[in-house]
Amino acid sequence: MTHAAHIHNANEAREDLAPVIKRKNQKGFDAFPDHWQELIKHCELHQASLKASHALGMDWTDAEFVKHTTLPATTWNLLKSGNHALPTTQRSIKAVADKLESLKARCGEIERELADLAKRMAQLDVTGRFVETDDYRALKDAIINAGAKVTARSEERLIVYVAPTRGGKTWMKRKLVEEKLVNWEISGLPSWRRSYTAILLAFADMFGVPNVKRGTAHVIESLVLKKARTMSGVVWLEEVQAICQEGQEFVKNLLNQTTLTIIISLTPRAHQDITELAGDEESQLLSRCEATLKAALVSPAFILAVAPDLWKKRHQPAHLQAIADAANERGAMSLVREVCQTLAKTSKGHDSITDEQVRQSLMLYRMAVPLINTRRALGRRMEGRKAA
Repeated sequence: MTHAAHIHNANEAREDLAPVIKRKNQKGFDAFPDHWQELIKHCELHQASLKASHALGMDWTDAEFVKHTTLPATTWNLLKSGNHALPTTQRSIKAVADKLESLKARCGEIERELADLAKRMAQLDVTGRFVETDDYRALKDAIINAGAKVTARSEERLIVYVAPTRGGKTWMKRKLVEEKLVNWEISGLPSWRRSYTAILLAFADMFGVPNVKRGTAHVIESLVLKKARTMSGVVWLEEVQAICQEGQEFVKNLLNQTTLTIIISLTPRAHQDITELAGDEESQLLSRCEATLKAALVSPAFILAVAPDLWKKRHQPAHLQAIADAANERGAMSLVREVCQTLAKTSKGHDSITDEQVRQSLMLYRMAVPLINTRRALGRRMEGRKAA
């Protein structure tokens, strides 16, 4: 689903997303003038649904919500909770009502901003559709095959996905999460190379293990493994090359002691380093591999499938090939999306795509993104279990 569609659906489902409002002082709220209550309910429902949908990428705290209004955040909080003192004069009551009216107007402004963003995204997002490539289908098959090995108590539930930087790993992962084929995702940090505790704390947070921050590495490890034994599903782990030796041993223990399937995504160079320079721990981890998938080259057919509406315009086969060659040279799936978006804008109102438009679109991307020195590994292949 495109970003624009997500925004549109969030607006339509606003009331469904909003939780039931529970007040700290319901009696105090009931004593407010009816006009106050109507305005407060309208605005708090709007805020709650904005929070639930993370509209515009914001958390929608009270301070963010009342921004550009005459109503202070502290006053808004007191009004919602029912703890605001009831003014004794009609003038004071009207003053509060005027501030609530300004907040209601702010709600309308936010709705118009969301609608405008949705409109702009609909115009620009020519590549929002996900294309089920051979890589994607192979990953799905590997997940299913690894899951089937749980009943046989097999440890071979590790899937390795090798793709260049900006080669589409995140896009692939997001689709698998959306389809509920991947249940958790986690990415290695620089601290992971030197701190086993940092790795354990990240896994504890991901699995929802409470009260672990003050424990030793041994205690945290035991708690995380205990929790993981009660869970089933698929974990996507990025930047595994940043994991210290103890961390790789921990991932191996997850495969040994739980029913989890683990996907690790790597760049070609990182995969080469791990396979060719691996020590005992890396070898033991990779010996639990169900499949190793290597990302296929970007093809003209893929570019056509990503943005079919754009390529309905007259174009040359060489245009698609030039974009595919640039994407493969730079290891960049993002190049396909961004170049197609640029072409959609530059060819708007015309029924054909020119050589110059393609050249300019590629040049704009090259200026923004530096060339990656390593080229993409040719083709994708599935490999069976590696020898220990």
